Amino acid sequence: MKRLSPTGKAISLSVPLLAAERVMSAGMNASKGRIEVRFGAGDEEVSWESELAPVPDLTLKAEASESWVERWTLTASPVWNVHHDGLAPVYETSQAQLVPVWTPWPGESVKMTISRPEAVQGATTTIHQARQITRLGDRQHSTQLTMQVQASLGEDFRLELPAEASISALRVRGQELPVRREGNSVILPVRPGDQEVFIDWKTPGALAFKMPTDAVTLPVMASNITTTVHMPASRWLLWASGPMRGPAVRFWGLSLAAMLLGFILAKIQLSPLKGYEWALLMLGFMQLPLFIGAAVVLWFFVIAWRGTAPSAIKPAGVFNVMQIILAGASLIALLCMLAVVHQGLLGKPEMFVTGYGSTTDMLQWFQDRTADGSLPRPVVVSVSIWVYRALMLAWALWLASRVLRWLPWAAKQLSTGQIWKRGESKPQTGTPPPLPQ
Repeated sequence: MKRLSPTGKAISLSVPLLAAERVMSAGMNASKGRIEVRFGAGDEEVSWESELAPVPDLTLKAEASESWVERWTLTASPVWNVHHDGLAPVYETSQAQLVPVWTPWPGESVKMTISRPEAVQGATTTIHQARQITRLGDRQHSTQLTMQVQASLGEDFRLELPAEASISALRVRGQELPVRREGNSVILPVRPGDQEVFIDWKTPGALAFKMPTDAVTLPVMASNITTTVHMPASRWLLWASGPMRGPAVRFWGLSLAAMLLGFILAKIQLSPLKGYEWALLMLGFMQLPLFIGAAVVLWFFVIAWRGTAPSAIKPAGVFNVMQIILAGASLIALLCMLAVVHQGLLGKPEMFVTGYGSTTDMLQWFQDRTADGSLPRPVVVSVSIWVYRALMLAWALWLASRVLRWLPWAAKQLSTGQIWKRGESKPQTGTPPPLPQ
């Protein structure tokens, strides 16, 4: 209470309390629903604290007295919903929230209905982002899972992992924590607020022909999930499947197109190779850039044309330059075939993988959210790299047998008609002038 009259005189007032209001301040005399308020001669303000048990209805009524003027202010916690009837309030806008204020006349009242909204059933933990990285190995594979977790309450976070998984690292907010397991569950504490959860584990087991990633189940749904699989150098990737946004292995479609192109080339009149020979040659040259294979195909047709038109170019100089170029091109074509053999036997197989930043060695998928708490389990189909090496060795032996036939054929085509033209000497006319005496 604030004094409105001048100081210099003591004042004593009997102020009514609310029903069931209990005064907490010491030195205040309260009884029979009223409190005795005493202003000293120099006091300008007197205050006290009191408490009131939660009630569904509360009525404020200004007493019919001329000794004081009442002013009511209500500050309600967000957990309470307050509805008022009677005298309309005004609102103070100077604070962050709108605070209702009443300045009643004597006898005016306000009835308040107080209720607490019921809590909506739902999870108290949200996973905004999850990234799972799996590195496949011949005898075991390791997995790292990083999650951005937001919690409204501090509680245990249960993560389901394979029973054979061996956890090597567990961190929450960058702090190492001891591993606590109950069966297949890994239990880690989360605090209210945002935090990063990191867990690293290893799973024993040899690589299979069809290899899915480890089954991971979260206690709540997750969003923005990225799954990455690193392929070892000892495996030949054949296929991969997973969420819609992920890698595509285009090798098989391109192989079919290359074989069809080979049989189409065999239909051309100048074609020196059969359909299956073109198809096999195309399959091998898929491991090198496209322009190299196209250059070798062009070389075959140019050499074939040279054998059918030995006298198409009349000037001797032009013919000789053409012979030099074709001889050099033949050497380059032979080197390209050797490069294919080297790439196939010693290099990495090119499977033409594309999609969401994926490569032949690194496959990556993205899923916006999970239908339940289970993380996506992409599947990788692969075989030993020695299967690829054996196929390329068989192709290299076939190529060597064909090169032994193609080299004499190319030499015969280049020498058709003649290998080199000599320039014709012009006949001399008239008598040369005599030497000077």
